Amino acid sequence: MFNRLSLRRVVAIATLAVTAVPLYFAEPLAAAVVALLVLLGVAVADARHAAGRAPERPSPAH
Repeated sequence: MFNRLSLRRVVAIATLAVTAVPLYFAEPLAAAVVALLVLLGVAVADARHAAGRAPERPSPAH
């Protein structure tokens, strides 16, 4: 949507990829909790980044 790559999301994807193999052998609830924590971390980081700033404009602007 904004035509740029977010480092926070790349880190989240890498974290999920790294934890995928060990979590395959864990309980399903453990995998769900790890995924929840990673997504919650991205949401909190995005909220802190956007706090007090004007909304970003999409690129390219339409």
